[in-house]
Amino acid sequence: NSRSIPLAPFFTVYFIPIVYTFTEEASAITKHMLKVSILSVRKHMPTSSIQVLYHGSDDTAFRAWLTKREVTLYDHQPKWRDKLKKLVGRHAENEAYFGKSQRIDIPLYLFAEYCLFLDAETIVAAPFSFSDFGLDIPAKLAVSSEIGKTPKPLNAGVLLMNLPFFRETLEGFHSFIFSHPGQELKSSWFYHEAYLKFYKEDLTLLQDEFNVKPHWNVPGTWQKR
Repeated sequence: NSRSIPLAPFFTVYFIPIVYTFTEEASAITKHMLKVSILSVRKHMPTSSIQVLYHGSDDTAFRAWLTKREVTLYDHQPKWRDKLKKLVGRHAENEAYFGKSQRIDIPLYLFAEYCLFLDAETIVAAPFSFSDFGLDIPAKLAVSSEIGKTPKPLNAGVLLMNLPFFRETLEGFHSFIFSHPGQELKSSWFYHEAYLKFYKEDLTLLQDEFNVKPHWNVPGTWQKR
């Protein structure tokens, strides 16, 4: 059990697994941002475990690039793809819908106790480990605020996940996601709004320094990042 491990500050190699998702249907910009994000992890935490739910098999050059950087790839062929097509129609082929939806399957592939999901556009600016989440690491899910001064979970672009909890609730979460009228759904539903609504009683606020944006004028948060 990794919660409240008092020795964590003494073990700098005790990194939390980092996980991304990617589809070859994504734009070249998304692939470039993912590369930069992974390089930032490798720069600051060279021994950290990086894992990617990867959809597609044609881009052998990119797969080789990831493998060379010791990224573990999981062949992601989601069973809910047809449900997504019925829900949002032609938008199901859009990266903003399918690509952002991939993260809901993370608990089916990773079997650690915790992981930290990162959007492709996330840059890691400093090393961190379990100890940086505090002695009482969130028991379920944690996301940060959307703006630096909002003291409640709002943005799931960086998501700290307790995988056993997420796995236990996954069937209900899937049903919740795909049971809404498609015409009302924007792509944001799949990568952040659904989490905030379904898990509203289980969310914990993640420290702002784990989700800082360049346009925030919050010097204290920037200094802690």
